[in-house]
Amino acid sequence: MPSAVFSARGCIRRSWRAGLILVAVMTVVFTLLAATAGAESMTLSPAVGVSACRTSGLVIWVESEGGAAGHFLFNIEFTNESGHSCTLKGYPKVSAVNLSGGTIGPPAMNDTSIKPSLVTLGKNPGDANATAKGPLDIVDVGVFTPSACRPVWAAGLSIKPPGQTAAKVVPLVFQACSKKNFTFMTVRAVQKS
Repeated sequence: MPSAVFSARGCIRRSWRAGLILVAVMTVVFTLLAATAGAESMTLSPAVGVSACRTSGLVIWVESEGGAAGHFLFNIEFTNESGHSCTLKGYPKVSAVNLSGGTIGPPAMNDTSIKPSLVTLGKNPGDANATAKGPLDIVDVGVFTPSACRPVWAAGLSIKPPGQTAAKVVPLVFQACSKKNFTFMTVRAVQKS
């Protein structure tokens, strides 16, 4: 009987050691993957194996949702055309720009009334799940005193998807406040369309 107990202990020790070795190997593999991934090319998200959507793989446009009491409401639409599923989470960075691409006034402020959640975009652009939206509110600058806002005409919006450093410019003619510390736009976190 003592030899049977000794054999069982030997198997348990070998299994336990094999488990530790597997954990160590997996830690090294994930560390190497994280170290070699580019800043924009492979940000892993909680959806296993699905990377963050890169600006270059998205078509970005603005769709009017009408207006209400001195506000113009839009949806910033993000359609995945990268050929693989990807994720978005957080707030797009939005700024008004002039014809030469120069920034006008401050960027849109984040509207934190809705908590950001992970949105996975499908790989086929024609599918409904391949598009997400970021609601945008632009205040009608006519409600402000001209000296407080310094209104000018904008030619478009510079939009960076959440977590990305590259932007795309979307044409949209509207009046913007050119005063640097005068917020006139708010944007919500990206959500399913």
